[in-house]
Amino acid sequence: MSKITFQNRIHQFQFSYDDVMVSQNELIHSVGYSDENFPHHLSEFVDRSLEVTRDHAHPRGGFVLLADKKISVRPDHLYIDGVCFKSGRIITRHFRNVEFFAVLLATIGSESENISKQAMSENDLLAGYFVDAASTCVVENTADAVERELQSTIEAEGLRATNRYSPGYCGWNVEDQHKLFSFFPTEFCGVVLNESAMMIPMKSVSALIGIGEKVQKEEYECEICDAEFCYRRDREKRRQPVI
Repeated sequence: MSKITFQNRIHQFQFSYDDVMVSQNELIHSVGYSDENFPHHLSEFVDRSLEVTRDHAHPRGGFVLLADKKISVRPDHLYIDGVCFKSGRIITRHFRNVEFFAVLLATIGSESENISKQAMSENDLLAGYFVDAASTCVVENTADAVERELQSTIEAEGLRATNRYSPGYCGWNVEDQHKLFSFFPTEFCGVVLNESAMMIPMKSVSALIGIGEKVQKEEYECEICDAEFCYRRDREKRRQPVI
Protein backbone atom coordinates (compact mmCIF):
# COMPACT_ATOMS: atom_id res chain seq x y z
CA MET A 1 0.00 0.00 0.00
CA SER A 2 1.20 3.50 -0.79
CA LYS A 3 2.60 5.62 2.00
CA ILE A 4 0.24 8.56 2.33
CA THR A 5 1.89 11.93 2.95
CA PHE A 6 -1.00 14.35 2.37
CA GLN A 7 -0.73 17.45 4.50
CA ASN A 8 -4.45 18.15 4.33
CA ARG A 9 -7.33 15.67 4.27
CA ILE A 10 -10.15 18.19 3.83
CA HIS A 11 -10.32 20.34 0.71
CA GLN A 12 -12.91 22.92 -0.34
CA PHE A 13 -13.13 24.98 -3.52
CA GLN A 14 -15.15 27.91 -4.79
CA PHE A 15 -15.53 27.89 -8.57
CA SER A 16 -16.44 30.62 -11.01
CA TYR A 17 -19.25 30.01 -13.48
CA ASP A 18 -16.66 29.89 -16.28
CA ASP A 19 -15.12 26.85 -14.57
CA VAL A 20 -18.36 24.86 -14.81
CA MET A 21 -20.39 26.60 -17.49
CA VAL A 22 -22.88 24.75 -19.68
CA SER A 23 -22.95 25.19 -23.44
CA GLN A 24 -26.14 25.47 -25.47
CA ASN A 25 -25.42 22.11 -27.08
CA GLU A 26 -24.86 20.44 -23.73
CA LEU A 27 -28.20 21.67 -22.45
CA ILE A 28 -30.01 20.75 -25.66
CA HIS A 29 -28.64 17.21 -25.49
CA SER A 30 -29.50 16.97 -21.78
CA VAL A 31 -33.21 17.38 -22.55
CA GLY A 32 -33.16 14.66 -25.18
CA TYR A 33 -32.64 16.50 -28.45
CA SER A 34 -29.85 16.45 -31.01
CA ASP A 35 -28.61 19.62 -32.69
CA GLU A 36 -30.56 18.65 -35.80
CA ASN A 37 -33.99 18.01 -34.28
CA PHE A 38 -34.12 20.70 -31.62
CA PRO A 39 -37.30 22.84 -32.06
CA HIS A 40 -36.28 26.40 -32.85
CA HIS A 41 -39.09 27.88 -30.78
CA LEU A 42 -37.48 26.46 -27.62
CA SER A 43 -34.25 28.40 -28.14
CA GLU A 44 -35.46 31.25 -25.94
CA PHE A 45 -35.89 28.82 -23.02
CA VAL A 46 -32.34 27.53 -23.52
CA ASP A 47 -30.89 31.03 -23.58
CA ARG A 48 -32.89 32.17 -20.55
CA SER A 49 -32.04 29.10 -18.46
CA LEU A 50 -28.33 29.55 -19.19
CA GLU A 51 -28.63 33.18 -18.08
CA VAL A 52 -30.30 32.06 -14.85
CA THR A 53 -27.56 29.57 -14.01
CA ARG A 54 -24.85 32.08 -14.91
CA ASP A 55 -26.36 34.67 -12.58
CA HIS A 56 -27.71 32.47 -9.78
CA ALA A 57 -25.58 29.31 -9.57
CA HIS A 58 -22.89 29.42 -6.90
CA PRO A 59 -20.65 26.43 -7.63
CA ARG A 60 -18.58 25.08 -4.78
CA GLY A 61 -17.40 21.71 -3.66
CA GLY A 62 -14.75 19.69 -1.96
CA PHE A 63 -13.56 16.30 -0.88
CA VAL A 64 -12.34 14.51 2.21
CA LEU A 65 -9.52 11.97 1.90
CA LEU A 66 -10.20 8.91 4.03
CA ALA A 67 -6.61 7.70 3.94
CA ASP A 68 -6.58 6.99 7.67
CA LYS A 69 -9.64 4.72 7.60
CA LYS A 70 -9.58 0.93 7.50
CA ILE A 71 -11.35 -0.46 4.45
CA SER A 72 -12.62 -3.83 3.31
CA VAL A 73 -14.12 -4.39 -0.14
CA ARG A 74 -16.43 -7.40 -0.56
CA PRO A 75 -18.25 -8.62 -3.70
CA ASP A 76 -21.42 -6.58 -3.09
CA HIS A 77 -20.62 -4.24 -0.20
CA LEU A 78 -17.73 -2.49 1.47
CA TYR A 79 -16.64 -1.26 4.87
CA ILE A 80 -14.95 2.03 5.72
CA ASP A 81 -13.90 2.18 9.36
CA GLY A 82 -16.58 -0.37 10.21
CA VAL A 83 -19.33 1.51 8.37
CA CYS A 84 -21.03 -0.84 5.91
CA PHE A 85 -22.05 0.49 2.50
CA LYS A 86 -24.38 -1.82 0.58
CA SER A 87 -23.20 -0.52 -2.76
CA GLY A 88 -24.05 -3.65 -4.76
CA ARG A 89 -22.03 -5.67 -7.26
CA ILE A 90 -22.18 -3.20 -10.15
CA ILE A 91 -20.39 -0.50 -8.20
CA THR A 92 -18.25 -2.55 -5.83
CA ARG A 93 -16.43 -4.38 -8.62
CA HIS A 94 -14.90 -1.06 -9.67
CA PHE A 95 -13.33 -0.68 -6.22
CA ARG A 96 -10.95 -3.62 -6.60
CA ASN A 97 -7.36 -2.63 -5.76
CA VAL A 98 -8.57 0.46 -3.90
CA GLU A 99 -6.19 1.51 -1.11
CA PHE A 100 -8.41 4.18 0.39
CA PHE A 101 -11.42 6.32 -0.45
CA ALA A 102 -12.39 9.95 -0.85
CA VAL A 103 -15.87 11.36 -0.35
CA LEU A 104 -16.84 14.17 -2.71
CA LEU A 105 -19.47 16.87 -2.50
CA ALA A 106 -20.50 19.54 -5.01
CA THR A 107 -23.34 22.05 -5.05
CA ILE A 108 -24.55 25.19 -6.80
CA GLY A 109 -26.72 26.46 -3.97
CA SER A 110 -30.49 26.92 -4.02
CA GLU A 111 -31.10 30.12 -6.02
CA SER A 112 -31.55 28.59 -9.48
CA GLU A 113 -33.54 25.74 -7.93
CA ASN A 114 -35.93 28.26 -6.35
CA ILE A 115 -36.31 30.12 -9.67
CA SER A 116 -37.27 26.84 -11.35
CA LYS A 117 -39.81 26.06 -8.64
CA GLN A 118 -41.28 29.57 -8.88
CA ALA A 119 -41.73 29.24 -12.63
CA MET A 120 -43.43 25.86 -12.16
CA SER A 121 -45.76 27.28 -9.51
CA GLU A 122 -46.77 30.03 -11.94
CA ASN A 123 -47.54 27.38 -14.57
CA ASP A 124 -44.57 28.41 -16.70
CA LEU A 125 -43.64 24.77 -17.01
CA LEU A 126 -41.17 24.98 -19.89
CA ALA A 127 -39.21 27.76 -18.26
CA GLY A 128 -39.05 25.84 -14.99
CA TYR A 129 -38.07 22.64 -16.74
CA PHE A 130 -35.20 24.21 -18.67
CA VAL A 131 -33.82 26.03 -15.63
CA ASP A 132 -33.93 22.75 -13.72
CA ALA A 133 -32.12 20.93 -16.56
CA ALA A 134 -29.48 23.64 -16.84
CA SER A 135 -28.94 23.58 -13.06
CA THR A 136 -28.45 19.81 -13.16
CA CYS A 137 -25.82 20.19 -15.88
CA VAL A 138 -23.99 22.88 -13.90
CA VAL A 139 -23.86 20.86 -10.68
CA GLU A 140 -22.57 17.81 -12.55
CA ASN A 141 -19.89 19.99 -14.15
CA THR A 142 -19.06 21.26 -10.67
CA ALA A 143 -18.59 17.68 -9.47
CA ASP A 144 -16.31 17.12 -12.48
CA ALA A 145 -14.27 20.15 -11.41
CA VAL A 146 -13.92 18.77 -7.88
CA GLU A 147 -12.78 15.45 -9.35
CA ARG A 148 -10.06 17.26 -11.27
CA GLU A 149 -8.87 18.91 -8.07
CA LEU A 150 -8.81 15.51 -6.37
CA GLN A 151 -6.78 14.05 -9.23
CA SER A 152 -4.27 16.88 -8.96
CA THR A 153 -3.92 16.24 -5.23
CA ILE A 154 -3.25 12.51 -5.49
CA GLU A 155 -1.07 12.54 -8.63
CA ALA A 156 1.92 13.73 -6.61
CA GLU A 157 1.69 10.46 -4.68
CA GLY A 158 1.56 8.36 -7.84
CA LEU A 159 -2.09 7.52 -7.22
CA ARG A 160 -5.13 7.35 -9.45
CA ALA A 161 -8.88 7.57 -8.88
CA THR A 162 -11.88 5.53 -9.95
CA ASN A 163 -15.06 7.05 -11.32
CA ARG A 164 -17.36 8.63 -8.77
CA TYR A 165 -20.32 6.61 -7.55
CA SER A 166 -23.29 7.90 -5.59
CA PRO A 167 -25.97 6.36 -3.36
CA GLY A 168 -29.19 6.04 -5.33
CA TYR A 169 -27.50 4.75 -8.49
CA CYS A 170 -26.90 1.22 -9.80
CA GLY A 171 -28.85 -0.40 -6.98
CA TRP A 172 -27.05 1.44 -4.17
CA ASN A 173 -29.69 2.37 -1.59
CA VAL A 174 -30.01 6.14 -1.21
CA GLU A 175 -30.29 5.69 2.57
CA ASP A 176 -26.52 5.18 2.61
CA GLN A 177 -26.25 8.93 2.06
CA HIS A 178 -26.43 9.27 5.85
CA LYS A 179 -23.39 7.01 6.21
CA LEU A 180 -21.52 8.86 3.46
CA PHE A 181 -22.22 12.22 5.10
CA SER A 182 -20.84 10.94 8.41
CA PHE A 183 -17.37 11.42 6.88
CA PHE A 184 -17.97 15.09 5.99
CA PRO A 185 -17.58 17.93 8.48
CA THR A 186 -20.93 19.35 9.58
CA GLU A 187 -22.63 21.33 6.77
CA PHE A 188 -19.66 20.73 4.48
CA CYS A 189 -19.93 23.09 1.49
CA GLY A 190 -23.26 24.28 2.91
CA VAL A 191 -25.05 20.98 2.17
CA VAL A 192 -27.15 19.02 4.67
CA LEU A 193 -29.33 15.91 4.54
CA ASN A 194 -32.94 15.63 5.57
CA GLU A 195 -34.41 12.51 7.18
CA SER A 196 -35.19 11.03 3.75
CA ALA A 197 -31.52 11.29 2.73
CA MET A 198 -32.29 14.12 0.32
CA MET A 199 -29.57 16.74 -0.02
CA ILE A 200 -30.40 20.38 0.63
CA PRO A 201 -29.79 22.29 -1.61
CA MET A 202 -31.19 19.69 -4.00
CA LYS A 203 -28.81 20.66 -6.79
CA SER A 204 -25.93 18.89 -5.08
CA VAL A 205 -23.86 15.80 -5.84
CA SER A 206 -22.25 13.45 -3.34
CA ALA A 207 -20.05 10.53 -4.26
CA LEU A 208 -17.54 7.95 -3.16
CA ILE A 209 -14.29 7.62 -5.13
CA GLY A 210 -11.70 4.86 -4.80
CA ILE A 211 -8.00 5.73 -4.83
CA GLY A 212 -4.91 3.58 -5.35
CA GLU A 213 -1.87 2.90 -7.47
CA LYS A 214 -3.60 0.22 -9.54
CA VAL A 215 -7.14 1.55 -9.90
CA GLN A 216 -8.43 3.08 -13.09
CA LYS A 217 -11.47 4.83 -14.47
CA GLU A 218 -13.71 2.50 -16.42
CA GLU A 219 -16.86 2.86 -18.48
CA TYR A 220 -20.04 3.23 -16.44
CA GLU A 221 -22.02 0.01 -16.82
CA CYS A 222 -25.30 1.68 -17.72
CA GLU A 223 -26.30 -1.14 -20.04
CA ILE A 224 -26.56 -3.64 -17.19
CA CYS A 225 -28.14 -1.32 -14.64
CA ASP A 226 -31.92 -1.64 -14.26
CA ALA A 227 -32.55 1.86 -12.89
CA GLU A 228 -35.49 3.28 -14.83
CA PHE A 229 -34.57 6.95 -14.36
CA CYS A 230 -30.89 7.79 -14.14
CA TYR A 231 -29.09 11.04 -14.88
CA ARG A 232 -25.77 9.22 -15.23
CA ARG A 233 -27.14 6.98 -18.00
CA ASP A 234 -28.53 9.99 -19.85
CA ARG A 235 -25.24 11.83 -19.45
CA GLU A 236 -23.20 8.95 -20.83
CA LYS A 237 -25.52 8.78 -23.84
CA ARG A 238 -25.00 12.50 -24.43
CA ARG A 239 -21.25 11.94 -24.60
CA GLN A 240 -21.70 9.66 -27.58
CA PRO A 241 -21.50 11.26 -31.04
CA VAL A 242 -24.87 12.36 -32.37
CA ILE A 243 -25.58 10.63 -35.68
